[in-house]
Amino acid sequence: MRSTVLILALVLGSWPLGAEEPRAPDHPPASTLAGELYEVLQDQGAEATVARYFELREANPAGLGEVHLNELGYKLLQEARIREALVFLELNLKMFPRSANAHDSLAEAYTLISRNDEATRLYNRVLELTEDRQDASFSSARHLRDRAFQALSILHSRTAGNTLISPTLRDVASALSAGEPGVAPAFEARMRREGTPLVESIPGVDDEVLVTFLWFAGEPLDNVVVESVLGVREIADRSMHHLAGSPIWFKTFRVPHDLRMSYLLSPNDTRLTDLGQLLFTRIVQATWTVDPLNPMTTGGIENREWSVLDLRPPEERFWERVEQFEPLGEVRNEQLESRLLGNNRNVAVYLPEGYDFTRPEAYPLLIFLDGYEFLQIDRTETALDQLILEGRIPPVVAAFVHNPTPESRNWEYTCNPQFLRFMAEELVPWLRQRYHVTRKPAQTAILGRSLSGLAATCSAFYRPDLFGKVLSQSGSFWWSPVGEPPEWLAHQAALRDPKPIQFYLDVGTEEDVPNPVTGLSMLTVSRHLRDVLLARGYEVVYREFSGGHDPLAWRSILPDGIAELFAR
Repeated sequence: MRSTVLILALVLGSWPLGAEEPRAPDHPPASTLAGELYEVLQDQGAEATVARYFELREANPAGLGEVHLNELGYKLLQEARIREALVFLELNLKMFPRSANAHDSLAEAYTLISRNDEATRLYNRVLELTEDRQDASFSSARHLRDRAFQALSILHSRTAGNTLISPTLRDVASALSAGEPGVAPAFEARMRREGTPLVESIPGVDDEVLVTFLWFAGEPLDNVVVESVLGVREIADRSMHHLAGSPIWFKTFRVPHDLRMSYLLSPNDTRLTDLGQLLFTRIVQATWTVDPLNPMTTGGIENREWSVLDLRPPEERFWERVEQFEPLGEVRNEQLESRLLGNNRNVAVYLPEGYDFTRPEAYPLLIFLDGYEFLQIDRTETALDQLILEGRIPPVVAAFVHNPTPESRNWEYTCNPQFLRFMAEELVPWLRQRYHVTRKPAQTAILGRSLSGLAATCSAFYRPDLFGKVLSQSGSFWWSPVGEPPEWLAHQAALRDPKPIQFYLDVGTEEDVPNPVTGLSMLTVSRHLRDVLLARGYEVVYREFSGGHDPLAWRSILPDGIAELFAR
């Protein structure tokens, strides 16, 4: 049976340079070194084969050229082992970055699996590398150029119109094709003046806009990735396109008109290669950077600055105003050792301006799980200052409970009975002893997001004698104990008698990507829990915001959620 390589060769009109007609899959590659690597792959897998390649290269640098990995890659393509083939063809390009043939071979492999943007980039690079070749390899260079031109023609027919959905980028591309001078520099200068991303309206559509992320490359790049939570899980779906003949990389999304999100850009992101996924998963963040043409940044996950896109009017950006406010209350940093959990954690306690331990009425109490994120990233204590100052909530005391380790977070926040005991027997009594806080459940709120949103909801559900208010942002309600069906908490709420608890739940409209394990999205499980709680007679305020699983989006709606809880 003819292989996929043969089919591609017929489409493109030629065999790969230096390759023979495909052999039967049960024969190893012809060259000795490629054959040895093939045997290692068969016995020990891809990672061991890469390691063996570097051993052979160290022992005989001159004897290990591009032909060996190239031959191994084509052999694997013949056997339809495409993922493994990509590892070695990508490694070949990494080792021989000036080889037009290595670019050509990898481009063919990408074309087989419809990674057309990456194939296009590689074929364009073939044209650059073979331009003006007048040496002994001229005939080979001309052969590669002819194939690259033919392949690009085919690829353009497949992708034309799919990526250039931005009217501005279409105009730029047309001007480049017409050979107008200075097009790319003029567009870059415009974006430097106006700032990025590029935002454009859609004719006849009021509730959505086009947002184009841009990168102007000062040197050749392999890729640029938009690192965000824009409702797309696969990294290839966030990979930018290169506008041929220019330094412009771009990616356009159709998004809600009031979207708020944080993002980074990642040039030469290693995750886009199968080799990178295999060997370099620990250094993927090394290429992350803020958008150099966007002046708006904010603190975010990984303790780093993130670029900001907020499409709402400035007067609606409460988070932006919060960052400008001077603190009014006081934050005391305490340590709490837990006998039940066997660990020690920071607990930061917010006291409102004018806090008075002797006043007759005790203060309402808010307990924030994932306390570090709420305090250090969101500056929630300043938001509380403003909510109190504006009269939207009464003066409150808030405890920001930090996590000792990421591992303890995953263990404690999954509806763990031991963590519930910690809350009831250690944390809450400790707070009541040290601060003038309420003992009324109706005036005690527990708050969290994502996994801690699940923990907050579980805590109130099982200890309504402590917590009468819950705020959960993008709660991980898909979770279930091992062996149980998904959405365990929703099942429990449906089966048990309702408790005197008030809920505030919110989730992003962009959180609609199914979880690969459960097949359920955050949006789906949040809506389901809302419906169950309402059916059982609970008081529920439910909000969907235009954003994703993103600290900036959570921060933008958090003050309204707190105000909702205490307005009732």
